[in-house]
Amino acid sequence: MTRRSLLTGGFFTGLAGTGAGAVAGGTAAESPQSSKSDEQSTRVLEEIRDELRLQRGKCSPASCNVVDTIRSQQKTFLKNRGKFPDFIDIGIDVWESIYDWHVVAGQKPEIGRMQDGRYGMGFMTTTLVLRHDMTGSYIGLGYDARGE
Repeated sequence: MTRRSLLTGGFFTGLAGTGAGAVAGGTAAESPQSSKSDEQSTRVLEEIRDELRLQRGKCSPASCNVVDTIRSQQKTFLKNRGKFPDFIDIGIDVWESIYDWHVVAGQKPEIGRMQDGRYGMGFMTTTLVLRHDMTGSYIGLGYDARGE
């Protein structure tokens, strides 16, 4: 059985049918064969879960190194200036990670062009500015709209 066939639903329909039968008319003692089948089903479901986590990426709402780094920059700026920075420059890899973070978190990313033609994405109270001329993993220091 391939992952593709599992994900298309045939396997899950079969599981639902066997689960319903076990609940409705199950016996007190399970046969060794059904126990082995349950273990195999559990193992396959865990593989599917792991595969979906890999496809979703490393950045989840609960933990993401890029988000943690940006929040650290925001906290530093907040401690020094008493407010969050208006802008933080970022590279393309960081941009894509933050975009994925928004998608996984179920938030619509607010993306637009700025007056100077660069792309900006809202993150909390800060606009993240895409810098194509920097390395992909670049995360700059926060700064105000006045350039301070």
